Amino acid sequence: MKTIRKYAVLGILMCLMVTQSGCSLLKAPLQLIKVPFVILEKALAIAKKLPKPPPGVFGGF
Repeated sequence: MKTIRKYAVLGILMCLMVTQSGCSLLKAPLQLIKVPFVILEKALAIAKKLPKPPPGVFGGF
């Protein structure tokens, strides 16, 4: 899960670098690509706040 977060942050940083370069043709597609990463980051933050289920709920591994 940590590697996914690292790749998401790296992707967002790359998008920011390219969009700040001044090429207006790249801004619109990169904005569309950035949206799923923002949604994923918010979903992970919400999932971390949820309480953990009691032991044995998912089959006693």
